[in-house]
Amino acid sequence: MILESLRLLKMDKEILYDLLSTSYEEAIDIDKAWSLYNNFDELCINGDFTTILYVYKICMMDKRDRLRWRTRLAELGFELTPNEVDQYLLILTIVLTSAI
Repeated sequence: MILESLRLLKMDKEILYDLLSTSYEEAIDIDKAWSLYNNFDELCINGDFTTILYVYKICMMDKRDRLRWRTRLAELGFELTPNEVDQYLLILTIVLTSAI
């Protein structure tokens, strides 16, 4: 329901901040969130289908697979908390939903 409503809105930094800050006790930095949103939006517009499909599959991971993915990211030097992973995946899902 929330994602369907977001499709009708033109996303801006304030809407994204409101969404994250009301959904999570510890929202990620809005500048990081906005940068991720814009970068992924650009990828959906200009990127290749294989990369977009890969990100879609990441968004569809269950809890166990998200943990494995987060562990792999940590091994590569990108430490994220479960809360940060959830918020990043929400942002990616919003962009994917609006691109469809």
